[in-house]
Amino acid sequence: MMALDGMKTGVHSTNSFACYGRHAALTLLGTQHADKRFYTVNVQLAAKSHDGRTFAWKDGINTQLNQHELFQLSALLLGYAPYAEFKREDKGVTFERQDGSVYVNGTARGSRPCSLPVLPGDVFLLSSLCLSQIAKNTPLSDGSLVLAAIRGAASLLQQQRGQ
Repeated sequence: MMALDGMKTGVHSTNSFACYGRHAALTLLGTQHADKRFYTVNVQLAAKSHDGRTFAWKDGINTQLNQHELFQLSALLLGYAPYAEFKREDKGVTFERQDGSVYVNGTARGSRPCSLPVLPGDVFLLSSLCLSQIAKNTPLSDGSLVLAAIRGAASLLQQQRGQ
């Protein structure tokens, strides 16, 4: 199930999309990178709380993507790459296309592992958020040119993985 949270506030959009699974939840939050040089997304994963009714966001996994990682996630969500992995010293999040969905898995030191499938309609909304962030970072004004640039660069990702 997908929820759209966010409103246009002033000049900038503060959109976030949340996907809720049986045992975990995923949120992508459109934001400006911590160093203020580009726009990106925060990836947040949380396991279901012990009460079984809510998600443990404060104990979850939160990762801000750099420009290369934002491109990788966009390529995966658009179907140009099969796999994306974002590792940090004490945590990691993977996205993989499989069986009609994108499977998301996250691990972090001191947190329970989180995983959930993201269904096609939700993938559409997540990819649109990533594309809107990429569009803010590029001089390309035509969306089809942005897609062509992502597709061309994604072919290099597949070569790196030996596919």
